[in-house]
Amino acid sequence: MEPDEKIELGGEIGPVGKMEPAERPEPQAKTEPDGKVEPEAKTELDEKIARLTRANELEVQGEFRGAISACEAALDGSELPDHFFTLARNYFNLAHRGDETFAWRAAFAAIEGIDRRAKEEGRADAQFAVGIVKWVLDHFADWHRQDVPLSYRLGWEIDERRRQEVDSFMRTRYEEYGRMLRSADPMATANRLYRFSPFIVRQGREAPGIEHEARFAMANQFSQLRGVNAAEFIDGLDLPVPGGFNFQSYDRYLLTASRMELERVQARARAVPAIVIASMPKSGSEFLCYSIAETMGAPIARASIGDPLLGVIVESWMREIARGGCVLHDHFSGRPENLAALRACGMEEIHVLVRDPRAVAFSLRNMELELGAAVESQEETPADFFENFGNTVRVISRWLESWLDAGDHGVKVQLVRFRDLVERPFDVMSAILARSGATGFEEKLGETLAKRGRGSNFRKGDDNAWRRDAPPLAALQAWRGMGPRVQEMLGLEP
Repeated sequence: MEPDEKIELGGEIGPVGKMEPAERPEPQAKTEPDGKVEPEAKTELDEKIARLTRANELEVQGEFRGAISACEAALDGSELPDHFFTLARNYFNLAHRGDETFAWRAAFAAIEGIDRRAKEEGRADAQFAVGIVKWVLDHFADWHRQDVPLSYRLGWEIDERRRQEVDSFMRTRYEEYGRMLRSADPMATANRLYRFSPFIVRQGREAPGIEHEARFAMANQFSQLRGVNAAEFIDGLDLPVPGGFNFQSYDRYLLTASRMELERVQARARAVPAIVIASMPKSGSEFLCYSIAETMGAPIARASIGDPLLGVIVESWMREIARGGCVLHDHFSGRPENLAALRACGMEEIHVLVRDPRAVAFSLRNMELELGAAVESQEETPADFFENFGNTVRVISRWLESWLDAGDHGVKVQLVRFRDLVERPFDVMSAILARSGATGFEEKLGETLAKRGRGSNFRKGDDNAWRRDAPPLAALQAWRGMGPRVQEMLGLEP
């Protein structure tokens, strides 16, 4: 699924669990001594049905919070499965409309409704399946798994002088982050806060689980070291192939990877091949990979761990990817450890998406400032720009040179140029599909491109935007840092 993509459900979202009048038990009547027949007072079941009916009416009117209140009032232990289904739908209506705080509540209410219905109908198999889901959710909802250590203690660990220093520092941060939030910049604020208070693992879990998490963190942290293969720390574990994102916490990685796993197996059963693409960042890779994935009905996967450009391929992940059923959206380089993993997995050909390294560096800089992930203050001096811009250009250029060298040593590297992707997306993607053995998707590809556009990460695609902001000295240093082979291959000018 593409980032930020809304879920579309089959059919209308509405009160499907409402009980029709014919389904409701009729109230019993009693005969008085004078022969008059009076209906019996409403039973407890009648009250519950009335609340359920009222909740469904509120849902139809768009009063989702009112419908939730009506359902919640009936949850006294003798409620009907329909109460949970209606509650789940109304939680979902709020989540689907943008308030994600109701998402997990919708899931848990839906699961409880299924469990109650299975018990009501005597479906032991369904009850057992729901039990599995509950166990998994309970396991990862354990509050002992992770914690956020607060950087600011209330004075009970430090003396008064140090307390005043910390208080002054924290007050400055409080005012700065408050201004950012009030100026509608929550993403940058959240990123700075999480950098300020990183997660820690808490006690209370079994040792094997903590060891797996530690190994995952080890591979992430040290994957960029040259001459070593940090992936060895996890290659022997049965960790699932990651979905479309790097640098997730261990819990999030397990959730997103497992979410993708079944989709990949299903696509592989339909004989969908693997499409393997290594891309420069900020080169339209999301547009390219997600368009192809949607066209084939296959998920996105990654094979490397650690820094996107400097990370290392996990061979067990790449071996699974080679079996088909997914599109590899990754940014790993042609470093020796990665080439060895590709050969070991029988990957004889790889598509490599490339762009002017200066345009990539400029786009990365803008993205980091937008995310609030670059520096503590967004004020940047010309010297900062010079150093950061030039260094990033050199790293990107070395990345591209690694693939040019790999092509010289027998790896079939199919270069895909950013400018071609921008100007002729259908032709570029059709060629990749054909080379990968995915034929017969031309009509579907055209429909996909017409529907989704360029995707969420594609900005202006201007390869010369950096020229308007880069100081002359920074531009000259970036040009010298690229090397003649990269300059010639991309047809660049100073």
